[in-house]
Amino acid sequence: MKRYRIPLHYTIFAIIAGFITGIMAFRLDKLIKYKNLIETDFLNYLYFYVSGLMFKTTFGLDTYIFQKTFVQILIIAQPISILTGCLFGILIKLTVTPQWSFLIAIMLGMFCTPINSSYMENHLKRLAAHMKHTHSLLDGESIIAVINSYILYMVALGYFTGFINSWSYCVWVMLRLLIVGLPVGCLFGFIGQYLLKQMYSDHLGVVMLSFGLPFFTFGFTEIYFGGCGAVSVLILGVIMAKERSTLSPETDTLLNNFWKTIEKILNLVTCLVTGMYMGLACLQLKGEHYVYVVVMYFLYYFLRFMLFLFFVPILSRIGYGMNIKTMMICVIGGLKAPFSFIFAMLFVNKGLDIMPDSEAMQFYFYITLVYLLSYTINGVFLSMLLKVMGVSKISMVRQLNMNNCMKHILAKRERTLWILKMDRYLSDANWGIASQATVMKHPFNVDSKVDDEEDDYFLGYRYTFCPDCKKEVAEEPTQKELKEMAKEAKMRLLKAKKASYSRQYENGMVSKEGIRILGQAVELAMDMHDIMIQVDGLHKKFNREGWFRRFLRKRVQELSRKKEEVIRPPRKYWRRLCYYIAKSITFDVFVYVVNFINAIFILLDLFFEPKKGTDIFIVVAAVHIICFKVYLFEFIVKIMSYSHIYIWRDGFRIYFKSCWNLLDFIVLIIFVVDFPFQLQSDFISDATAAQYCHRVMNILKILRLLKLLKLSKILYPKVIKYLDSKVDANMAITYELGKAYAAGEEEVVKLIPQIVDHEKIQDELRHRMEQDRVTITKLLGVVQKERPWIAITVKTKQAIRTIINSMKEALFYLKATGWTDNYEHKKLMISITELYKYVGSIKTVQPSAPKVIFKEVPWMAGDEAVFDFLFENVTVKKFEPGDVVFGEGKVADGIYIVVTGLFLLSYTPDMSVLTSLKEYGILPIVDYVSGMQYVENVSEYIVSGNCIGELSTLTGRAYNCTITAEAHSQVYVLSHGIIKRAMELSPDFINGLECRIWKAVSIRIAVPILMAVPTYHTYSLDQLKYTLERAFLPNLENFKIFTMTEMIQDILLIEGVARDFNTRELFVAPYYIPRTVQKLILPASSLINIPINIETRLLIIPETGVDEFDVMLLAEETCEMVATGSESKCLLHTIQNRSSRMRRRNRAMEDPGSVSRKNRYKSKSTGNLSSRYT
Repeated sequence: MKRYRIPLHYTIFAIIAGFITGIMAFRLDKLIKYKNLIETDFLNYLYFYVSGLMFKTTFGLDTYIFQKTFVQILIIAQPISILTGCLFGILIKLTVTPQWSFLIAIMLGMFCTPINSSYMENHLKRLAAHMKHTHSLLDGESIIAVINSYILYMVALGYFTGFINSWSYCVWVMLRLLIVGLPVGCLFGFIGQYLLKQMYSDHLGVVMLSFGLPFFTFGFTEIYFGGCGAVSVLILGVIMAKERSTLSPETDTLLNNFWKTIEKILNLVTCLVTGMYMGLACLQLKGEHYVYVVVMYFLYYFLRFMLFLFFVPILSRIGYGMNIKTMMICVIGGLKAPFSFIFAMLFVNKGLDIMPDSEAMQFYFYITLVYLLSYTINGVFLSMLLKVMGVSKISMVRQLNMNNCMKHILAKRERTLWILKMDRYLSDANWGIASQATVMKHPFNVDSKVDDEEDDYFLGYRYTFCPDCKKEVAEEPTQKELKEMAKEAKMRLLKAKKASYSRQYENGMVSKEGIRILGQAVELAMDMHDIMIQVDGLHKKFNREGWFRRFLRKRVQELSRKKEEVIRPPRKYWRRLCYYIAKSITFDVFVYVVNFINAIFILLDLFFEPKKGTDIFIVVAAVHIICFKVYLFEFIVKIMSYSHIYIWRDGFRIYFKSCWNLLDFIVLIIFVVDFPFQLQSDFISDATAAQYCHRVMNILKILRLLKLLKLSKILYPKVIKYLDSKVDANMAITYELGKAYAAGEEEVVKLIPQIVDHEKIQDELRHRMEQDRVTITKLLGVVQKERPWIAITVKTKQAIRTIINSMKEALFYLKATGWTDNYEHKKLMISITELYKYVGSIKTVQPSAPKVIFKEVPWMAGDEAVFDFLFENVTVKKFEPGDVVFGEGKVADGIYIVVTGLFLLSYTPDMSVLTSLKEYGILPIVDYVSGMQYVENVSEYIVSGNCIGELSTLTGRAYNCTITAEAHSQVYVLSHGIIKRAMELSPDFINGLECRIWKAVSIRIAVPILMAVPTYHTYSLDQLKYTLERAFLPNLENFKIFTMTEMIQDILLIEGVARDFNTRELFVAPYYIPRTVQKLILPASSLINIPINIETRLLIIPETGVDEFDVMLLAEETCEMVATGSESKCLLHTIQNRSSRMRRRNRAMEDPGSVSRKNRYKSKSTGNLSSRYT
């Protein structure tokens, strides 16, 4: 079948094999033992099959999509599926099998409703994103349809055995099956969720837990509680599926493969037995039955189609909606499941004489042939139907992506072949065969060859040749071409965003739940008309709370604010004594204990129904009389305690104001009315009516237990705390999504010039992305202001995951290089896994103290002396919303460290500023804006933990933007004078305070510059930051000519100008200095003349493993410097002099030979420098 591309399910071949075996067993006596298989009691097999397959389906659900489509699933699985089965059975009864009862016919229809959703999984994987939720709809229908059939089987079995003899009892049985299964499933679901957390690193333990718990839950519910085990397994699987995102990828893959294997084994066994049964049954059937089956098949799917069509107006307005394409996939994709065979086997083999053997064979034959026809017709023509609807068409962006991937792989193949041909040990290999054996077939079966002159990645202008000027000129595209270019550019931006989210996930900045939601958002955006991610949904999630929780919170808050009426103590002594008794806690506890005792004896009376004169009757009657006296005493005490002056006007009025007292009084009246019925007085002639009235009264007496709800007021704070925790958890994942989205927008917006060359399209895309990013950043700032613990928790967990991921990469590097063997690697992996487990257990992290925020500023760099000095001289400043922090044209009075609040930076480009930038490399004084954004309007939000005023303080130039407060904010202010004095405390011209502040400012400018350099195109944003982490920005005011040595990897010109010594090419900041440059002429040299005084700032990236002081030591030897007089010392002697002063102090603190040279030098607290330069 594979040769002719006819997709047939493996269960069809299993049925055929079983059919042949059944015929042979009927004909040959040697195979008679196989005939006994179909006479087995399939009830135990049903328990194993239902629990296993139900858990496999539910545990593999995407819980986010399942929750969003749950109402759609209920509509499809309840009204549509049940009505389809019932109408199908009734029509079969009226047309094909009139001798059957309506119940048997309906059971035939209901047994046909379970569907196999796993068959559609392979088809739906490559469909458009907005169709992928259809798989969740089919999964949900397959689960609930099995529950429907199972409950119907249990009810029908009870009816045929005489256990159920009325419709009311039938309803009670169905309610019992459903209601009992829910709490049991929840109980075992939470147990399984807890055990999954504890077995995070034990792969085999997780597999055994997932294998054993569903069967135990199913049997426990069925045997001990008489509920529906399928419902319990459904709840169990859904609850445990929420914890699946915390499992490691290896464990998740192992579980997935394990349950797929279990599913195939169970399906194969079921279908083999079904085929054997058919081999024995087909000999007793007539040819007309085969014609009936074809009619049944078309009738069933016609009814399914019509009912879907009837409910589409409702389905299209909830969940993900439903269009005609989705509806057709749900209708045609509802292939039958092997569940139907097991229900049918149980029904016809139960030995109840429900129908003759010939009709039982006919019943089973119809179900089996409908199953075969569904897989033969639907399965074969499903791909064709999807193609006709245009759903399975491979999108242009996916084709283009696959073509680019193929080009990349084939280019790698050619390079590898060329390298191997130069290997002297492989020179005599047969390269023709090697070349043919490595030819890769295109996965989409299209021609992947692309013209070499055509760039499939770049979208820009077409060029035409002008015969007059003899040059190629850009040809303006048409409106249609502009739309296509914009559409393709958006597609590629979405792909870049998805890659950015994946990198964030790999680096630990996004959780598994977050990357799944972001990936779905990208895929949905690819199929929308706008082809852009809509941030409205994310905006709503910041303020969303479920309607039930919102209602519960409101009611609890109202009840907690409701105060009891203040009752004045009575004047008279005896009433005042009653007042103190009624107000005492001991009295309340005594009454509650009496209520419990009374309820116990009422239940004994209801269940045992003791006769008059027996010991149980006397005991129960005595307890009731005692309880009545206690309730009467409580009534009198409360009336007296409420009677401040008058009994009737005060006591009774206040007593009946309370609904709880009114309930007590009603129960007291019921006791009085019930005494004649309980004691069966002589004036009651009808004993049966008296007993019935007594039972009703007893049930009403139990209502007094409702007073226990009054104790729930002590749980009000707990309920509010629980609701707050749920809101915080939802807000935390939303904050994480928003942060990842904003980071992705910031990263991808820099790639727009590489994706599309048309300026108009560039501007539109950049404006839209910047607008979305600013909107989300503002929401993040608001959350950080109103709920700081959420932002701190998310950021802390992201930081921990990133650190653990880097540790994990280091571990794999050690194994690859041979430093660790398998045993050591496994032990280290267990330790790292424990760290991952700890991250998942973190619930809330409280915000850091202001001093800690101050200390964690990047340019503090662990310099305790500078930190202590700055913290002692810091001042606090507060801003109200709308206050201008720094206005345009104002020089910053110092550096502001944001402790709390939110600030808005607004920048509008000025021609004079841009001219200075273009000609002399003078940076605009704008915080958190890179070089690519200087020519456009920018709005940026600044949140707590950030600094403003750094560049203005360093340069002394006025601001070119406006910074205003958007919320109540508080900042730490380091005045200009304090910063200057701190720089004198740390005057090092390589790692001094001034250089560290310049480095912090320069890294924000350097990232987009490096991203545009071809050498760094393959680097992720985090890899770029790791590269820049070892960079430094020295003070070069004494340098005339700076030499590029072998210790330097790259140099970035951050501010000012420089000139190539050889070519005299002028470089203007911000700029990447090419690696071909050997020497740079700086403004201190007479070889470069500029009309203004601007100090050049170079960000130097040393080679890996090279220390910055080694770079500068070599620079002193090779560079030309300004003569500063005989009193100035060179770098080498400066370091030696500093080392000699510190050697004596540090000798007792640290052994110089115990640490590496680099770490000794970088430790400011030890300052052990002498061993390096002496």
